[in-house]
Amino acid sequence: MKRAIVAASTALLLATPAAVNATSVAVNVDREPEGCQAMNPVQPKCTFTSTQDMEGPVAGAVGYGTWKVIVKRGKKVAAKITPASSYGEPYAEEFLFEKGDKVTVIAISPGSAVTAGGD
Repeated sequence: MKRAIVAASTALLLATPAAVNATSVAVNVDREPEGCQAMNPVQPKCTFTSTQDMEGPVAGAVGYGTWKVIVKRGKKVAAKITPASSYGEPYAEEFLFEKGDKVTVIAISPGSAVTAGGD
């Protein structure tokens, strides 16, 4: 009897996250994450245009090595995001992209990588 209770409890715990995930995916269908990743030397540069305001908890850029992210809002440069240190350590910077922002992501030094975007 004890084994049956443990098995039923385990099955319930494993099934619950799947049901919660299925619901959250259905709710967020119109809010897909946007962004791109640049890696030097494979793809040292990428660009994307934000199709929505990114208000979520995850928005900005993260990378290591020497990199930069340039955000243009209309004809003006809204932000230039670069690592705070020159030691190549992983670095993240929060930035809330707005609809229409044109984002250029550049991994400058060999072995560097950067991802920019959000949800």
